[in-house]
Amino acid sequence: MSAHGPITYSSINHHPVEIESSEELTKQYKKFKSAPKFDFNSDELYCICRKPDVEGQLMVGCDGCDEWFHFKCVGINTLYKELIATFFCKFCQWKGKGNTKWKRKCRVDTCWKSVDTNSKYCSKECGIEYMKQLKENVAADKIKLIVDQFGLDQFKELGLEFPELDQVKQFEQNLDKFPEDLRIELAKSEKQLSITKKEIEEYKKKIELLTRYKELMKTLNEKVTKFSTKKKVELCLYNRNLRKISQPWVEDFQASINDIADSYKAGETTFKDTCIQEKRKCPRHNGSMNLINDEFIVKIGALEGDLKQFQEQQTLVLRDYSISVYERS
Repeated sequence: MSAHGPITYSSINHHPVEIESSEELTKQYKKFKSAPKFDFNSDELYCICRKPDVEGQLMVGCDGCDEWFHFKCVGINTLYKELIATFFCKFCQWKGKGNTKWKRKCRVDTCWKSVDTNSKYCSKECGIEYMKQLKENVAADKIKLIVDQFGLDQFKELGLEFPELDQVKQFEQNLDKFPEDLRIELAKSEKQLSITKKEIEEYKKKIELLTRYKELMKTLNEKVTKFSTKKKVELCLYNRNLRKISQPWVEDFQASINDIADSYKAGETTFKDTCIQEKRKCPRHNGSMNLINDEFIVKIGALEGDLKQFQEQQTLVLRDYSISVYERS
């Protein structure tokens, strides 16, 4: 990567890199994974160089394996420290976990911060600074010509919204208009989004089914209470397959309610994989149902976070492509 000039879709995503064969990467990865994690002083070792974290050496964490790498060792200029959107080490890229993505650089040449939302600058101050520099290089008569043609109010509104390319607005309908490398990246991105959305819906469905299962548990408990001498009976009804809960599984449980009740009446403690001990006599599974429900909720939250990140990455790639087209025009 160059240490000068604007960082764009073309200058970062397509900068030539040293190509290593799969065989070379396999050897390097084995050596990397088998290297010691700590030195003789019990200091943790990082990076492909397997050296400790030395004060003053900037490091970046891989989003694929959570390992940390020195900027110098992975060939990243320290000027870019605030421009990394996601970083994947060469091993994670090799394994197909993802690619390093970059944030758009502020247009002021001497500023190395990322742009603000819907802006070409990191801050209002940098925007003003850029316009001051631009004004020095643009003749007053040209500015007057633009104002006279569009009017002062319309001139003031120029740049408030990013002028997306038509092909970017409709990219989902037609990828053929994009360069081949960008088509591949967008297709991969769409696949990630589709898979993540599907997983979110699957976990939401599991929560619905778990709620339905709890309703059936109540029905079963009412049934066994009727032929019991106790005022109220609550069975454990934990099943080790609950994390894989499905519609057929719930339907099968519903169809088995009478058989489960008969098994409990006969003094049995399990029915297939379901614990039918009284809840108060089963401390082993205490709180398991709520724990599974919480696990589903946490998983949905994590997936929604991934979804947002994938969407932001996709938007960033498309925005950088639009800018690269404008800059070549």
